[in-house]
Amino acid sequence: MEGSLEQARKYESEAISIFDEIGDKQNSARFQLELAELSIDEHNGLEAASIASRVSQEFARENAFRDESLANAVLSRALLVQGNISAAKTAIERALALSENYHDRQVELSVALTAARVRAASGAASDRAEATRRLEQVLSDSSKTGFLKYAFEARLALGEIELQSGNRVNGRLRLESLMKDASDKSFQLVAREAATDLKQVAQP
Repeated sequence: MEGSLEQARKYESEAISIFDEIGDKQNSARFQLELAELSIDEHNGLEAASIASRVSQEFARENAFRDESLANAVLSRALLVQGNISAAKTAIERALALSENYHDRQVELSVALTAARVRAASGAASDRAEATRRLEQVLSDSSKTGFLKYAFEARLALGEIELQSGNRVNGRLRLESLMKDASDKSFQLVAREAATDLKQVAQP
């Protein structure tokens, strides 16, 4: 959810309580996963990983391959926030394997985007180049199919990779453009992330 993190967290927590009360484990788990994503937005990788891991196990028990795949992608992102690249790689590999059991464009884009981020995190120039290629594909696919969230997140990841690769001019231009576009479309969390990245570039 975009906008106020505090309001979003309150909404997700209330929804979880409602589904827990009526015994709807799957929908409770889905909202818990959204709570984990909010924790990632707050850079709380430890909390996010704990939630995503627990939710992934719940989906596995229910043989809910789609949701389990998405949960592992979120877990991978949470582990990246913690700097645990090896564990993040294991989680995203699990997500990719599960995605072979169904076809869901939204989850495919999420998994592909996270897999690219994990690839780039190795720091190797060849991995960053491959991650860039994959992100460009995610950007193209998500733009064509109307998944703006993933298009913006792909642009964010591409800008960050450019900065990490020393291509500060292109990285800055990409992030400045993203910040405006994301804000105009009310994707405030992405806009904030882009702004944070730009502030770090501006620091001496």
